[in-house]
Amino acid sequence: MCGMWGVYLTMVLMYQWTKEARWFLTIWFMLLSAFLTLFDGVPWGGVKCVLECSMVAVDLGSYLFILLSAWLGGMVLLISMRGVLHKDVNSGLYLLSLTSLTFILSLCFMSSDVLWFYVFYEASLIPISVLILSWGDQPERLDAARYMVCYTIMCSAPLFFGFMSLSVKYGSFFMWFVMFKPMLPSLMWVILSLGLLVKLPIFPLHVWLPKAHVEAPVGGSLLLAGVLLKMGGYGLFRVMMAYGYVIEKFGYVVISFCFWGGVYTSMLCIRQVDVKALIAYSSVGHMGVACAGIYTSTEMGWNASMGLMIVHAFVSCGLFTLASYGYEVVKSRSIFLMKGLCSIYPSMSAFWFLFCFLNMGCPPSLGVLSEIMISGVMISMGGFLALLPIVVLLFFGGGYNLYLYSETQHGASMEGGYVSKYNVSDYNGLIGFLFWSLVLVFKGGLIVGWVF
Repeated sequence: MCGMWGVYLTMVLMYQWTKEARWFLTIWFMLLSAFLTLFDGVPWGGVKCVLECSMVAVDLGSYLFILLSAWLGGMVLLISMRGVLHKDVNSGLYLLSLTSLTFILSLCFMSSDVLWFYVFYEASLIPISVLILSWGDQPERLDAARYMVCYTIMCSAPLFFGFMSLSVKYGSFFMWFVMFKPMLPSLMWVILSLGLLVKLPIFPLHVWLPKAHVEAPVGGSLLLAGVLLKMGGYGLFRVMMAYGYVIEKFGYVVISFCFWGGVYTSMLCIRQVDVKALIAYSSVGHMGVACAGIYTSTEMGWNASMGLMIVHAFVSCGLFTLASYGYEVVKSRSIFLMKGLCSIYPSMSAFWFLFCFLNMGCPPSLGVLSEIMISGVMISMGGFLALLPIVVLLFFGGGYNLYLYSETQHGASMEGGYVSKYNVSDYNGLIGFLFWSLVLVFKGGLIVGWVF
């Protein structure tokens, strides 16, 4: 668990080393941190204190997100070497921004103090804004960073006052204290939920996400989709521990927004011409389903939400990586220009097929298990009529994934547009994402058994 500290100590010690040495050693320490976290012991059956203090502690839920942050941090740096290190575009600042973001995310999931959780929750905006403003390709990157900061800060300001109010009222900043306070004011639930839903995000708080994804570099997009969006879901798990009863009053309204908002954003995917925007809108739909599972306040719904968020991290990272590789080849993110890749790079087309297949939630992905579990919960709550938005969402999900694959891989290729070649190292990140997307279904017990 302390392996993440080694990344920064190592970076200080190797400041005078070559660029390649700094990158490779940082990647090595990131992946080593993931393995150290994995073998540090799974905190089954309750809260595990990491540093023997009240400010840093984990349970199995936060443990999974910490492991995800460390692993994706190393994989993102490995993928970014193609576009940043080998092109010599201020690689030192890029390396520092990505590792800082990974470090902040890990501390956020480790925090048991609501004040420090909020600090790291907001501090993640700094490195991701640096990545968007410094390595964004278009002038619209200023608007993208402005949208992201304004949406997050304006909606999370009530979150700060809500945390402080609860801490003063109950005399504790411990994040898990809410488990022992089952009847908190409903207005406080609205205040806390607003600041967390915008980070997830769900419709209609999603406007900032497609803009941020389109303008961010590949490393920023991967961490944004893989881990940064999960901060809102993690916070909702903690809040709903105290507000399980609220489903009887307000939960159905939020669940309706989650499902029908997901249907709306899925319909938007079919009319997108930008590959990254299409993948970003699909993320809103998947996070809407995960959010609906959280607001059911049932054990099965929470397990399904955790599984959906974990598998979405790897699948969306794989799709954004493929979109970045396609942009390097065609020099455009337009779906209509990115045609005929199947006949030029058939091996890369196989990855397109597999990730689009998994993004639909098809077996053997863990996503299909999560969606079946959420469907069961919705039937128990509202009958078979509650399956209507889920069925519509799955229909459009299959439609836009088929649209994405067929438009980018088939058709006549643009003459003279393919100027890049893929190396064996370019497949390492894709293989890593694909491996975990498929293997997690065999380790469903780890995802399903995290609620205590």
